[in-house]
Amino acid sequence: MKKFEKNSGITMIALTVAVIILIIITSMLVYYSTDAMDTKKLSNMYNDIEQLNDKIQIYYLQNGELPVLNEFSSIEAIEPNKNVNDSGKYYVINLSQLPNVLLNYGRDFEEIKSNWQNENYDETLYKDVYIINEQTMQVYYVQGVKVDRETYYTKNLEYNNISSKVTKISSIEDLVRFSQSVNSGNTYEGQYVFLTRNLNFESSISYDGSEVTIGTKNYSYGGANNLVAYLTTGTNGFTLIGTSTNPFLGTFDGKGCIIENVYVNGTPNNNIFTDSNANVKNLIIK
Repeated sequence: MKKFEKNSGITMIALTVAVIILIIITSMLVYYSTDAMDTKKLSNMYNDIEQLNDKIQIYYLQNGELPVLNEFSSIEAIEPNKNVNDSGKYYVINLSQLPNVLLNYGRDFEEIKSNWQNENYDETLYKDVYIINEQTMQVYYVQGVKVDRETYYTKNLEYNNISSKVTKISSIEDLVRFSQSVNSGNTYEGQYVFLTRNLNFESSISYDGSEVTIGTKNYSYGGANNLVAYLTTGTNGFTLIGTSTNPFLGTFDGKGCIIENVYVNGTPNNNIFTDSNANVKNLIIK
């Protein structure tokens, strides 16, 4: 009679091993699938921040200020991960001022815009929002994206000082220093210069009292609405901005402000730039 070997034990072992391998493979697939989803979320946040950085830089260079809505102080989560150069306040980015921005996140902005001035406004309820630091202009996603046990709130913590490309003119002294800077070779190409208020060469409130270096001498405000020995001595007057060899190549925005009583070589002048084709807008000379 033919004998049959009993293989049931081997079969059970093989089955057990197969089940264990299947569990391991399934676990790996679930892990990598979850990891891929988290990586995709992080990529979405990075794409959002890149868009915002580009739009904010353009807005800042055109307007001299950040496109922000209101202050946001609930930054406990990003505190350990923020730019070491951050200082001052954080603000909700005003997406309404940034055209053609299509974001993956930041949906709480509309709720914040509708409620932030209400008495019962509670910013801690809003995490799906992008904020910006006023000093470094670093953009953060308050909710953050978690990948492999680590949460990310921003991209590239390098200090991108957009503000260095903006010059504010708030006094006659500022205007004189700006003229000297351009005429000495600083073209301001790709930069934005703007007035913060009306200036009148014959009004004391248009001066800030700071020193201005003209040649090798430092002149300061000496009363009687003038910079000593500069605006009133001889026929010097104001030196027009830009020369044929040192032109102004930036953008000068008067912000609708008025500059009055400009004298060049003893004669009233209706311009502050040598080149009539300089990129100057929203400026009134009286």
